[in-house]
Amino acid sequence: MKQTRKIFVALMVLMTILMSLVVVAIPASAAEDTRITFKLGADGSASHVDGNSATTYSETVNGYKLSITNGAKMYPGSRDAKGNGCIKLGTSSVVGSFKFTVPDDVQSVEIEVAKYKSNTTKIKVNNTSYTVSGASNNGQYDVITVDTSSTKTVSLTTVSGGVRAMVNSITFVIPFAGDADCEHTNVTSTPVAPTCTEAGYTENECADCGAKLETTAGAPALGHTDANGDFKCEVCSKAALPADGTALTISQALAIAKLHGHNVYTSEKYYITGTVTGLYNTTYGNFYIKDENGNQICIYGLYSSNGSTRYDAMSYKPINGDEVTVYTILGMYNSTAQGKNAWLDEVIPHDCDFSVKKSTVAPTKTAEGYTLYGCSAGCGKTEKRDFVDKLLFNGAGTEANPWLIESAEDLEKFRASVNAGETKYNAPGVWVALGADIDLEGTTWTEGIGDGHNWSFDGNFDGKNFTIKNLTITPYADSENPETAYICGGLFGYVYGNVTIKNLVLENVSVSTDAAGHNVGALVGFAYGTQITIDNITVKGDVKIDTPNAYGTGAILGYSYYTKVDISNSKVVANEGSYIKGYSYVGGITGYSANNATFTNCSVSGLNITGTSYSVGGIAGLVLSGNTFSGCEVDATVSGQANVGSIVGAIGSQGTTITFENCTAQGSPVGGYYGDNKPVVAVIGNKYYSSLADAFAAGGEVTLLANVELDAPIVIDGSVTLNLAGHT
Repeated sequence: MKQTRKIFVALMVLMTILMSLVVVAIPASAAEDTRITFKLGADGSASHVDGNSATTYSETVNGYKLSITNGAKMYPGSRDAKGNGCIKLGTSSVVGSFKFTVPDDVQSVEIEVAKYKSNTTKIKVNNTSYTVSGASNNGQYDVITVDTSSTKTVSLTTVSGGVRAMVNSITFVIPFAGDADCEHTNVTSTPVAPTCTEAGYTENECADCGAKLETTAGAPALGHTDANGDFKCEVCSKAALPADGTALTISQALAIAKLHGHNVYTSEKYYITGTVTGLYNTTYGNFYIKDENGNQICIYGLYSSNGSTRYDAMSYKPINGDEVTVYTILGMYNSTAQGKNAWLDEVIPHDCDFSVKKSTVAPTKTAEGYTLYGCSAGCGKTEKRDFVDKLLFNGAGTEANPWLIESAEDLEKFRASVNAGETKYNAPGVWVALGADIDLEGTTWTEGIGDGHNWSFDGNFDGKNFTIKNLTITPYADSENPETAYICGGLFGYVYGNVTIKNLVLENVSVSTDAAGHNVGALVGFAYGTQITIDNITVKGDVKIDTPNAYGTGAILGYSYYTKVDISNSKVVANEGSYIKGYSYVGGITGYSANNATFTNCSVSGLNITGTSYSVGGIAGLVLSGNTFSGCEVDATVSGQANVGSIVGAIGSQGTTITFENCTAQGSPVGGYYGDNKPVVAVIGNKYYSSLADAFAAGGEVTLLANVELDAPIVIDGSVTLNLAGHT
């Protein structure tokens, strides 16, 4: 192929030499000027098109070359409404200009110019102003003639910003030179061989008078030879570009763009197909398109298929992931290869896969939570999935941001959730709090929070010093054997583990059941586990707890089993007529307390505390060893069949350790010994005894708490000091 090309070029050169020696007769009109017209751009479809900015433009016709330089806001490749190729000059805000220099034999220049569409246009040609009447929207042009006999440089400029012009053609006029009477029958013709980009032609001159006659067309331009596929001509080393409308790969488009300097673009437009990525301007439509090999090229500006509608006004705007085919010029802007002001030929929208996890939105009390997934193509579309039910309550379940109960309805939902075994709002370490006062008037509970049959409350509760009013509990019982039903009656029926309940006011409490068993308290019925901490609880108003068959009844806590109990800063302030009635283990604060419990700053007033059997106390009904009562006060009526004490009804065993510090109550602080239902008669330090013999056997200083009648003498083995303390 290369060899054939070289032979062809050599033949053309030989023909040129031979023809230069031939004299032929070419008829020519006498005294005719030679006119060389440069058509500024190719004609096209009948619609306005704004070309691409450039600073230079060149065109060659019959050996004459038009070289436009110093272009400012100059747009070759434009077309008027009739489809005529033009150079647009100026923008809506900035003037445009260019200049060119003519050969010495060109004595004048004719410039076809029109105003842009119907705008008023004034231009200056070599500093002479002209008002243009022709308009590009009807394809009519004014002709401005410029004398170049002495000044060979011609400059054009629009007069002010916003004034635009369309230049359709520039014609060089070469005056006739020779004898006007000569008929030019004897003509010498000199062929000029075609080049890669320019057609050949023949220069004609009269051999008699020396006049230069009109040139005649020769062989067409040879075209570039790009045997290496690098878009460079191997003959002239210039860019060997494919024809307008050629479909290119992105790799080919990049190679062509990189042949140009900064802000220089091809006059040809090409089709390029790729996947949209990196959309970064949604007004003009600036993005990249890439192929399957990762090659990508910038598309700087996208218009509809006829170039009339900008990206932001298009009915469908291609987005990341779509496959597009664009029709565009190619060039460089700084170091970025790009297609500029492309027309959209075809778009195939992509199918979003929504496979990229973007974010997770937590549920609230009023809205579902969900996970947001995005398209892997980066198109920006998202899809909500993995929905999570609305929350029952506002908050997050931490101590700083607890689940917030703000109404009677919320409280009922919370109770139902716990008793259904749900753990979102009920688990170790979870915090729940009140957010408002709650009135339960007209509502009767048959089970507390933690029903005691299947489920327990395992978290923590902060009343935030709000009040729950009119709590009425009628614990359900076994319908067939009500006398043996196991009940846990209270706001919290059954609590388990390490639980804290604090800062709550219960006003007007009614708990009633005839069922046998135990565990009834206004606040907590039954506690089991590591520790229960109760702080700053107030039970006030009408307090009526009526459980004649229950074991373990208290105004705050009914019964604690294998649980360390700490109750502090808590009180019962009851209205007249208030009462607690139980069978046994009945107390103003708690019915039954295991080992090592502490009661600090607790008080009971206004209550009538009654046990129909034994172990009835102003603070606690029955306690085991190691309990401490500090700063406790009792101003209540305490009564029962046996083991009745102003603070503690009964102790669990002989020598049970109980500590009282700064406590106030009427009568003996400890009623009796649970083992034989006998009263406590002696104390050694803080250890209490219902048997004087047992106290003497322990040794030390024994203080009588009651008169003692001996059935038989006591044998003392060791050292004992007896303090009668007024008793006999």
